[in-house]
Amino acid sequence: MSTEEATARVISWRDDVNSVRALRLALTTTAAVAIAYTINWPLSFITTIFVWGFLNTPNPRQSLRDGLGNIIYIFLGTGLGLVLALSLLNMPAVLLLVLLLLMLTTFYANNSGAPPFLIIWVLVGITLIPIMGMQSQALAIMIATNITLGGVVAVSLVWLAYGLLPNPPGVDEKLKAAAAPPLPPPDERLRAAILSTMVSYPVVVLFFMFNISGAVVIMIFIAILSQQTNLAVGKKMGSAIILGNIFGGITAILFYELLVMVPQFEFLLLLMLAGSLLFAIANYSERPTAPLYGMAFSTLLLLIGTGTMPFGGEVDSKFVLRIVQISIAVLYIVGAFKLLERLSRSPQRSHGAVEK
Repeated sequence: MSTEEATARVISWRDDVNSVRALRLALTTTAAVAIAYTINWPLSFITTIFVWGFLNTPNPRQSLRDGLGNIIYIFLGTGLGLVLALSLLNMPAVLLLVLLLLMLTTFYANNSGAPPFLIIWVLVGITLIPIMGMQSQALAIMIATNITLGGVVAVSLVWLAYGLLPNPPGVDEKLKAAAAPPLPPPDERLRAAILSTMVSYPVVVLFFMFNISGAVVIMIFIAILSQQTNLAVGKKMGSAIILGNIFGGITAILFYELLVMVPQFEFLLLLMLAGSLLFAIANYSERPTAPLYGMAFSTLLLLIGTGTMPFGGEVDSKFVLRIVQISIAVLYIVGAFKLLERLSRSPQRSHGAVEK
């Protein structure tokens, strides 16, 4: 191969935005695995999930200001949850009232153009940390501290990744110039926030009343999925999440069996590099099923993380439990929104009949 041909291939690769994104995603995820498993602080594997979540969607280059802003969002979400866990757990009625107001405000902010990253961290913080605090305040502090650490490390890795593997020229400008969808009127935003709160808040109350910490994934997924007040969108999203988790769980079992046969750190990194590269390429392909690969590898990272720190565990049983929990959350969301939709139509029909 001539020097000119080699140079042309390099230039062609650097100009293909999806190739750059896939390589950046795979290398950064593998680096996160290496750091998390080497330092091995509690819940360190969550760092890899955060990195994958940051990079598996098309985004402009994260500036230092963007990174610092995301870190502030992390501290805000976990800080809110920790304040609730340390100050209001002995006053359950007050805690539930504060949670109601916080959830309504958060959902309204979501419909008013607030950063999605902030919304997710606040929802996770105010639901996960207080419910863990019911077990013990030390557990709440440990979880808040370590998911914050994982988030900060992930944001830092993402910032470095964009610096080392930036998007091709012009891509960042196009993404930043993309017009944001117009905001609905305030009354529609408030109505959507009330609907989201009516769907998710009863589940939060149920979990707190009966101290259901073992199935906290259900509560968190319901809170996150409740942002979609459009029933069709929510149902479609829920189905995609279930399919993605099934695919990811099956792949995680395969990964786990390979790690059992070769329980070496170097093999883990090579396996993660190969797997993340394959999933990243599929995630950034033009196929209609492309988003499923991002969800699937996120599930794989979670299951492998909980099953291999240290090596061992039962990934297959965790996979089944996770699918069951997510399915319950999706079925609840679809059913609750459909019920609210019917109830909201009934008064309108009655009013129309009276007028006739």
